[in-house]
Amino acid sequence: MNADGSRVAWELLGAPAWPPAAGKAGPAGPCWLCGSVVAEGEGWRLKEFLSPTFTNHTLAAAPSSGTVCQPCVYLGSGDSWRAYCGARPGMGLKSVHPLSWRSYSHVFATWVHECPNRAGWRGWLLDPPRPPFVFVLTETGKKHVIYRALASYDRDRYWLQVEEDRVLIDRVLFAPVLERFEALLMAGFTREEVRGGVFAGAAAEGATRVGATGTSDAHRAGDEAGLGTGVRDSGARAKEGGQRVIYGFDTEDENAATGALLVYATWRSRDTARYRVTPDVWSQVERFTKAAAKRARTLPAFVEALKPRFYAGTLSPRAMEAGVKGPVPLLALGSGAVLEVAAPEDQREFMVGVIERADQRAVLRKLYAETAWVVLLVRDRLERERPVESRIARMVNEEE
Repeated sequence: MNADGSRVAWELLGAPAWPPAAGKAGPAGPCWLCGSVVAEGEGWRLKEFLSPTFTNHTLAAAPSSGTVCQPCVYLGSGDSWRAYCGARPGMGLKSVHPLSWRSYSHVFATWVHECPNRAGWRGWLLDPPRPPFVFVLTETGKKHVIYRALASYDRDRYWLQVEEDRVLIDRVLFAPVLERFEALLMAGFTREEVRGGVFAGAAAEGATRVGATGTSDAHRAGDEAGLGTGVRDSGARAKEGGQRVIYGFDTEDENAATGALLVYATWRSRDTARYRVTPDVWSQVERFTKAAAKRARTLPAFVEALKPRFYAGTLSPRAMEAGVKGPVPLLALGSGAVLEVAAPEDQREFMVGVIERADQRAVLRKLYAETAWVVLLVRDRLERERPVESRIARMVNEEE
């Protein structure tokens, strides 16, 4: 099956002319890269297209051809990318060398070209545009993958090119998978745990983690969503002293997670009318965090020093629980195990247990010496919560 992504994407962009310069035209025949038919003088000579760094010669649709079609050349050219961005400053795309079409993910559809971020992709995948359309999602921004993509002609079964992998998505089946995946992330599990079906929730001292004889609710949800069936060794033990707490931050460093939780709760509790998000807000957050950690001797003192910086009158209980319900205990019961993914609906959290259990000096050292990393953890969690941002904001505003 020859990929038609370049040709269809180019046509959806309005078929911008990108003819070869004099003496650089290729012969008539199939496009070396995508296999589409090229008329005499319309394509580019192969050697004018290939760069010394191009290594995917085995992916050529017509290896014996000496010409490349205009769509493939246009969507593989840094010059065409700069011209395209220059004509559309409102899109906010960067075009400095060596950026090009490969540097962004793309949605091509009728009268639509968008380079979505993570939250944007969620909307497109759940509600694709009117066919035909081309979906290209890059992970590295370093590989030309548009020419590998297939155009989609059905909103319910469509193609997504993810870097070098081509994925066929059934929209009806995909929606509940995504819902379960997001629910597990919001419960505090990491992406790696959800992908592999390996859920490392903590237990009381001496209790075992989920083993071959115990099936958790979260694990079952992962199975139903097709997210894996693996389990951890049932001999693994919880940390001494009680439960391990999952705070919703993508790190195995408990000190960093604790520090991030304090910054996150204070940020969520800020007076948004007085402390607005500006282009340099996160550099301010880093400075405020480092300054508070430098002066504080305890974590409560750190919070007291940080609150006025964010115009936070008091910490909102809803902010402290938004996106995660605190501890995720895994208790061995007989021959099985029960994983409590969330606390009761009306139970609020105040981080008392978190602070009491923490190595306060170690957390303060982390906040002061690795401020940028702690703030990045906070920003990563906020980014993952963007799909439910309005719900979290309501939770904070409804605090008693």
